[in-house]
Amino acid sequence: MIDIASEARIRHGNFPGTSLPYIGTIDVLTTWKRHDGSWLLVALDNKPEEIVLEPNILSRIKERIELARRYCVECQIRHVIVHAEQFSQELATNIDALAPTTTMQSLITPLYWQVVESLGEHGYAHSPLSILNRIALRCSCSFSELQKYFHLALWRLDVDHDLTLPFDPAEPLQRGGIVLRQQLRSAWLGADA
Repeated sequence: MIDIASEARIRHGNFPGTSLPYIGTIDVLTTWKRHDGSWLLVALDNKPEEIVLEPNILSRIKERIELARRYCVECQIRHVIVHAEQFSQELATNIDALAPTTTMQSLITPLYWQVVESLGEHGYAHSPLSILNRIALRCSCSFSELQKYFHLALWRLDVDHDLTLPFDPAEPLQRGGIVLRQQLRSAWLGADA
């Protein structure tokens, strides 16, 4: 990074009061599987749009963004700037709430697929709660176990639901999550999607 900064004629900078160079960071480094089965690294830098569009190209934040971009070019990593403020607050809340608390692999069982199938067939006309209650009665299993399957199905998008909307399992599901994932995938991966 020091060499990249020197070549770009951008001051790299040190930790205050020291001669130790700053450690450059990327907000999120993600791994994506391409359609052909190969893997792609994508660096996602979360920066407010107003900062990115700032006309002063010599602002320190814009210099740091440029250093990250050049670093990614050097390492052959796709670099994407994300403006988190453009996402609904409901999306972040829902993703946090639905995040699996255990390894996903341990939850992928035949009963999980039964929940996915039932929600896919009936969840857009009936509430997920009523569907899960019927499955619990039919299979003599716990509602809390089925709820974990339901949350995982939404997390993995095995059941399509628009998580940008307020989440209410007492109301029917609304499609849109798969479309949103495809839009983000195309925006972030470009032609590599």
